[in-house]
Amino acid sequence: MSCSTAATENKTSPISTKIKSQALPLQDTIKQEVYSKDGKKIAYTQLSFNGDTTEKNTAFILFLHGAGERGIDNEAHLKVGLPNLVQSLKKAGLKNFVVLAPQCPLNERWIDVDWTTTSHEMKKNPHWPLDLVFSLMDSITHADPTLDPNRFYITGLSMGGYGTWEVIQRRPTMFAAAIPICGGGDKTLGSSLISIPIWMFHGSKDKAVPVVRTVDMYNAIKKEIGSNPLKAKMTIYENKGHLIWNETYDNQEVIKWFISQRKNS
Repeated sequence: MSCSTAATENKTSPISTKIKSQALPLQDTIKQEVYSKDGKKIAYTQLSFNGDTTEKNTAFILFLHGAGERGIDNEAHLKVGLPNLVQSLKKAGLKNFVVLAPQCPLNERWIDVDWTTTSHEMKKNPHWPLDLVFSLMDSITHADPTLDPNRFYITGLSMGGYGTWEVIQRRPTMFAAAIPICGGGDKTLGSSLISIPIWMFHGSKDKAVPVVRTVDMYNAIKKEIGSNPLKAKMTIYENKGHLIWNETYDNQEVIKWFISQRKNS
């Protein structure tokens, strides 16, 4: 494995032209590099916020972007959804946190499925861009002793919503909470998710990803809980389409719930 300086080529999908870009809030440090493994590579950005120098523990957040922000420019994936998320995290009072934002290569996907289908089964091994995310995430979290393992969080939108579901289905004990937005997972694996707090979101009029993908995941988890408390929550925005992530990330109730969760609590 090796890391190198981030590439500067600017390539994005035409999907992104429909989405308004926003600037990230100021961060204390920003690291932008390319992560390589087995001949494959992905760009990534690591944002570090240190608002309280007396606090030794730091929260870790994995953010997975949507299809319109793919590429190797290490910039496009920072402009959609993420600025709203970071601003809301700071507004909610989170002082010390690290955000890892990998960038899926052009013409690839976090998981290799058709987004328009109503179901899919998770494959034995992750698709290579997500496999690199796992390796990258592990290298960062294992190397930084200030990261609090009880406060690892994950969220993603659209294609990243699919990625979020797959990450927590492959690593169901790693994260304290998850917010998948307009994505879908393997509904046959609901039993693996009964212990992790998940707040899932979808628009009822979504024409890009069927709303049943989120509804089915909620029902799959609910079906498996038995006598255990239901830790999954679902919000369906009535008469809303696909672009619901800013509304979700701007909601302080959602963000405060997100960062209040602790693993195994």
